[in-house]
Amino acid sequence: IVTLTEAKRIGEDGDDEIESVRVIAEDLTVNDVNADFDFNDVVFDVIWNKTQKKVSVNLLAAGGELTLYVGGTADGVDGVRNVNSLFQLANPDKTIGEKDMLNTIRPKDDPSKDYKHEYKPYLYELDNSWWSGSNINEIAKSIYVRVMKGGNLVTLTAEPGRAAAKIAVGTDYDWCDEREDIDTKYDGNFSEYVGDETGTILWNEWYK
Repeated sequence: IVTLTEAKRIGEDGDDEIESVRVIAEDLTVNDVNADFDFNDVVFDVIWNKTQKKVSVNLLAAGGELTLYVGGTADGVDGVRNVNSLFQLANPDKTIGEKDMLNTIRPKDDPSKDYKHEYKPYLYELDNSWWSGSNINEIAKSIYVRVMKGGNLVTLTAEPGRAAAKIAVGTDYDWCDEREDIDTKYDGNFSEYVGDETGTILWNEWYK
């Protein structure tokens, strides 16, 4: 799902070492033949403060039609707010519904509008029981992303040899508009990347 990013020193005293990666996710449990592969059901950055041994998530966008959660343990989502509820906390001046799509829809009446920043992101620290790993790639993969479907929580996975529902990219990645196919946006580079058995196409380079 991820690989190491360049470490940067950030903090109040300028001495905290930080690594981060962006995760884009798509609910691959849908059966709709017209399903979009925009990988924007949720977009978030994973931020690892190596100095303080803390991990945070910065929610950037939500384009899914199902209730979605980021965090929790193998036992479930006790104590975890759904993504849209967290966006509501960051945007108290707006009314956000549970199925609203946030920072993914380009307005037809003004295509030039900066719609990807219409809703403020929400940054929150994860409980230590919600993540594991000794490097940024292990940590990002360990964070549960789940959707509520038919009354059941379905975990989005990224396992070798199987279609990945969550993918790591650099924090400079520009996520897709709603219903914008990821392969179309990036001129077929996505298909080449996920089908690259040699591993020569880099996870943070294919979209550039």
